[in-house]
Amino acid sequence: MAIDIFGTGLDIFGVPYLPLSGGTLTGDITLAAGGSLTSPGSILLKPSGDTDDYFTLSTLTNVPTIFGTGAYVRIGDAAFTSNSLASEDDLLVTGKLEVDGPLYADGGIAVIGDISRSGAGQSALTLTTTVVDLLATTDIRLRQQTGNSIRFMEYLTGVTYGDWKIVRVQKTYTSDLFDAVGLTDSATIWTQPANTVLISVKMRLVTQFAATSLTDLDVTMGLAGDNDGLLSDTMNLTSDAAATEYKTRGAYWNTSALGAFWYAAAATDWVAYATAVGANLSTLSAGQLDFYIMYLQL
Repeated sequence: MAIDIFGTGLDIFGVPYLPLSGGTLTGDITLAAGGSLTSPGSILLKPSGDTDDYFTLSTLTNVPTIFGTGAYVRIGDAAFTSNSLASEDDLLVTGKLEVDGPLYADGGIAVIGDISRSGAGQSALTLTTTVVDLLATTDIRLRQQTGNSIRFMEYLTGVTYGDWKIVRVQKTYTSDLFDAVGLTDSATIWTQPANTVLISVKMRLVTQFAATSLTDLDVTMGLAGDNDGLLSDTMNLTSDAAATEYKTRGAYWNTSALGAFWYAAAATDWVAYATAVGANLSTLSAGQLDFYIMYLQL
């Protein structure tokens, strides 16, 4: 094996393999373990023959730095920027991004989709600032899964102002509210726990109710013996559009007095009453109602 050095590069068998000044590299570069590439200035990587948009590797003020010259930097090839990334300081990740440590967003976070969490244990959003502003052009929504709660409390003293809870109860055409062999039926929808305040109740028609000869179906809600104390909107569950919502006027009222909220010192049953026209409830072949109840646990 002959190796000749002609002053312009390293030749192996007369073929230029690694030019020392200029030229084109026609082979691979393999560094031994612990090997390095050293340059007195920035290192420019220009893949695909693009001399306008390329990677620059540099050490700036003792900080190793990678940036894009001519455009933003992209990791992955599934998409291009949809948010006007253009600077050499901008980074687009086209797939999932995992961060095992804390994430510091000094310039803020702009979220286009949803924010969710996965994995075991609890997660918390801690804001170390004096005032927190939630701003939106339409609605600000706090959502929680059924059975959980949203808690408001004063941080310094630890005084809790109560847990706000939302319960969803589903009733289909085969449930205990609609299984009577007759035109009327009733069932306990929800038992309000002791020492709570009922805030609001909403009923949502998920699927229209149907039965042969059925022309009307109404559902009201109240305490036992007070059929419409809580919910008495005008409705026809056989013809109202799916997703129609029926809401209370405040949390509770009856024929003698209006009420803003309902405090229950002891557990209290709220009962729904179904009234059909034209067919017995037991003949229903389709239909679903969802009840949404918001209350404050003191």
